[in-house]
Amino acid sequence: MEKELQQITLLKVKEVVDQNRDYDSAPHYDGGIVFVPSIFTPFTDLIQSDTNPMLIEGARFFVLKKGYGRVTINMMEYEFHAPMAIFASDGSIIQPMQIETATELIGIVVSEEELSLIFGGNTPSYFCSGQNDFHVNIEASEAANIDKIISTYWAVCKNPDCSKSTKRAMASVVVRLFEDFRSRKERNRLDLTSRRHELFCGFIRLVNAHCHEHRDMEFYANQLFLSPRYLGTLIRQESGRCAKDWIDNAVTTKAKVMLRHTNQQVAAISDKLGFPSTSFFCKFFKRLTGMTPQEYRSTMVGE
Repeated sequence: MEKELQQITLLKVKEVVDQNRDYDSAPHYDGGIVFVPSIFTPFTDLIQSDTNPMLIEGARFFVLKKGYGRVTINMMEYEFHAPMAIFASDGSIIQPMQIETATELIGIVVSEEELSLIFGGNTPSYFCSGQNDFHVNIEASEAANIDKIISTYWAVCKNPDCSKSTKRAMASVVVRLFEDFRSRKERNRLDLTSRRHELFCGFIRLVNAHCHEHRDMEFYANQLFLSPRYLGTLIRQESGRCAKDWIDNAVTTKAKVMLRHTNQQVAAISDKLGFPSTSFFCKFFKRLTGMTPQEYRSTMVGE
C-alpha cells in the first residue's frame, strides 16, 4: 500500500517547537531560520524507519555526527555514514528507510526567501528549490567544528535581544560552509566542467539578476548565445524542470522577500517586479503560492 505524503512546513515545525519549549535542546525557530542543535525528541517519529515520505519546506543543511542512515531523497536511495554533510533543497521529498538508534544529527533549516537574502538575491543554483540534494564526506574535525558553531549560534539565538539580522548572519556562516563542502564534491567530479552544467549555472545567475524585468526565454537565450529551444531543452535535461518554472520561482522568491521584509505596498512591489498591473501580479502570486500577496504578508506577521 502506497504511503501517504506528509507535508512538513515551517509553520508545522513552529507548532512542535512552541509545544516543547521546555525541552533542553529544542530547536530555535525564528521565521525562516531554524537552528537544530541535536535530534529533537518530538520529531524522532518522523525519522524512524517505515515512516511516510515527507515533503519538506525550507532548505536543510545538516551534519551527520554519528551513526548510519538509509534514506530516500527525491526517489533516489542513499546510505549515509558519519561524518557527513547532507543538503536537501526546499520541496525535497524525504523518506527514511533505516536509521541507526545512536544517530546524531545537527544543522539548520532555511526558507527560500532567507536564502535569497543571504546571497543578496543570487542564490546558487544548487541551493535553489527544485529537488536538488547532495551529500559529502567530511572529516571528524569538520563535523566537530560545525557542532560547535551550531551549538554556539543556538545559545546566542535564545537571547531575546538577538536580532533577526544577527541570526541571518550566523545562518550565513553555516550555509557558506556547505557551499565549500559542495565545491569539494564538485572538484572530484569529472563532468563538472561540462558545457551544459556551466550554461545551466549561467542561466540561474541571469534569472536571479533579471527576472524582475525579463521573463521571456529569448532574453536568456540571447545572453547565453543559444536558441530558446536549445536552452529550454538543456535546462530540462540538467534540472528536471522547465526554464519557465525557474523564472517564475525566482520572481516569487523576490516577491516573498519584499512582502516579508519591507513595508512596500503590493502595488509598488508589483511595479518593481515588472508586472503590467497589480491584479496580474496578485493572480500570478496566488497561482504559485496558493495565497494572495496580502495573505502571505499576514501569515508572516509575528513570526
